[in-house]
Amino acid sequence: AIVAKEIKMNIFKNIIKQNAKVCIIIDEACTVSRKSTLVIYLNCAVQSAPEPVMLFVALKELMSTTAECIFNTLLSTLNDCGFHNEYLKANLIAFCSDGASTMLGRKSGVAAKLLESFPKIIVWHCLNHRLQLSLDVSFSLLSTALQSRSTDIHKAQRLIKLTIRALENLKMGIGKHESQVEDLIKLEKFKDIPFNRSNTFIVLPRTMLLENIIQHMNLRLLSDRNNNKEISHYFDLLEPATWPYGEITAPWTAAERKLNCLSEILKYPIDLNDFRDFVNSNIESKNDPVPATTQKAKKIVSTVAISSVEAERGFSLMNTICTKVRNSLTVDHISDLMTINLLGKELMDWDTTPFVKSWLNCNDRLATDTQ
Repeated sequence: AIVAKEIKMNIFKNIIKQNAKVCIIIDEACTVSRKSTLVIYLNCAVQSAPEPVMLFVALKELMSTTAECIFNTLLSTLNDCGFHNEYLKANLIAFCSDGASTMLGRKSGVAAKLLESFPKIIVWHCLNHRLQLSLDVSFSLLSTALQSRSTDIHKAQRLIKLTIRALENLKMGIGKHESQVEDLIKLEKFKDIPFNRSNTFIVLPRTMLLENIIQHMNLRLLSDRNNNKEISHYFDLLEPATWPYGEITAPWTAAERKLNCLSEILKYPIDLNDFRDFVNSNIESKNDPVPATTQKAKKIVSTVAISSVEAERGFSLMNTICTKVRNSLTVDHISDLMTINLLGKELMDWDTTPFVKSWLNCNDRLATDTQ
């Protein structure tokens, strides 16, 4: 327990000292012994890393699975780690979870309670779960891409739009797999099993099915309680690939009017002169370095988690640690072992001295103590 605590405190103190912007990612599941647990992660924009860093915070046992209990457990855990409410008000950017009503319920879900305390945060419904709700089959390539740690909001938006475009194209003609199925049907049997027409299962209208899938994917991706469509438009200010170059004049006043709103969303002031240099560099194709405040703003945007897949990876590790043979481990012990696994250094790089001193300061007895 002391090793895990020291590892976390050293990392979290550095994050707090930097006033790093953070995104909360949580998920709820049961252990092997059927105890309800909450896994908590933070995505942090730290100075020492070029990209945001995903950090395991804790695995906590839930007394109940109500939104109130999950919310209180989340805040108390963050407070215990040094992330007090004042820090979160200044630096919490976003919250991401699956679409369970306990998490994202509009009136009394965890997200609603977070918005009461931190009203300007972005509430983000995990994209993988959105797609599963839109279409209960796998877009394997898309699903894999969305689970990648390097995928941010802009890349995810492009991937979804490409998938929607592919579905639009399917309305014009059959796809590869449909063609294979049609060829099999023409053979009148499969592996010596004859095909028979069923009067019970009627084929769905193909075009109508595709149109409904496309409609639901658009709705789930672009509409949300916080009007994430508009928020994504603010984020576009930092992505030159999305700019309407034919409409831009220097200075780009239309974008500059939105800059203050973007700064409020990111809880970070973007210097106007930096932004003008950024715009001019891209208009004139100078390939200059991105100015400091603009670069940091881009990093903060990428802290917004697009899925809760990291939390699910945490549960996978939990199940590896808490097997049927070791199901007597308490949730706190499992959390400590997960911390050492996910945040600890390699054994050859680990200096044990601070941890031993911390343990001795707790007045624990030595192994050689006869009493």
